[in-house]
Amino acid sequence: MNEGRLVKVSLPSKMVTEMDAYITKSTAYASRQEFVTDAVANLLTDLLSSGDEYSSGTNEGMASAPPSRMTSPVHQVEDPVLEVPRISRDEALAIAAIREPGSSVPTIGVEAHRTNSQPTWGLHNRDWPTIWAASVLGEYTAHGPVEYDHFKVELVNAAWKMASALSEHWDISGLPNNRSKALASEARFIEFFVGSQIGSGPLFSFGLAGAADSSSVALTESGAALLRRLSGLTREKGVVVSSSHRMAFLRHLARFAPADLNAMQEVVLHISAGESTRLELIAAIERAHPDWPGGTAATNAAGYVARAREWGILSEKQVNHQYVIAEDGAAELGSVLASSAEAVKAS
Repeated sequence: MNEGRLVKVSLPSKMVTEMDAYITKSTAYASRQEFVTDAVANLLTDLLSSGDEYSSGTNEGMASAPPSRMTSPVHQVEDPVLEVPRISRDEALAIAAIREPGSSVPTIGVEAHRTNSQPTWGLHNRDWPTIWAASVLGEYTAHGPVEYDHFKVELVNAAWKMASALSEHWDISGLPNNRSKALASEARFIEFFVGSQIGSGPLFSFGLAGAADSSSVALTESGAALLRRLSGLTREKGVVVSSSHRMAFLRHLARFAPADLNAMQEVVLHISAGESTRLELIAAIERAHPDWPGGTAATNAAGYVARAREWGILSEKQVNHQYVIAEDGAAELGSVLASSAEAVKAS
């Protein structure tokens, strides 16, 4: 376990007030120290992606997502160090596989016009953990809908095992990975990448899962169809996402979360206009959204930059501290957006 080092930092009073308000409502942060540590870790994740010589080459202790407000006031101040059962790498890879749901898995219909009207600004900075959660849900609902609270417990247990075994060779961002703050790490994973309750969170806002009744869930028809297209998707380091996987996910978002595509395109357009360093991008987003409170633009920019990198729309590495557009991925994003706009006009 890493030893902490005391560092004193002076923050603007408004920022401290907003931070304290978030902490009061958060399941993931029990103190200012945890909040600030998480925020700094995410900034370092972004900065060290430049590949410059000062990079430590490790993301040990890095946070799973940018800090953001959550709704439940549950806190666990004294969090025991979690002992994760050890499994082999082959066992972990089997757990991690994005698998096609069985042909007989029951699904829930979702209307084509049901869309997520707001982008997932700041709450979510990787898509693979959500897709993986949907894949696990497909297995648990092979014979019918599953009670959601039970599913979350089983999902978290599987996530710990997988992240522990694959951390060296996989990008495990988003999964619970801080054993010394186990409950907080689990809360972040569920809140940012799955959904704390039925109907909330990306598993539902992305149209992957739906409610069977007040306590049980199942895959949607479209969620099952997407998993079949994304079978084999991996987060192994150095493995570039395929065009077929990228297009499948972008087309799915165009139907269920078009605001997410527009937000990602906003980031790409700023970068293509020359606002391509981290600070330039944040300043551009601040100008575009003057009503956002302090710090929100930085969090939102980091989230969409990370997701655009994940899908090969931005390059993984910066060049001279500038974000770089991956031409093929960006062109496919533009193509999906154009097709979506034409479909809206035609309707």
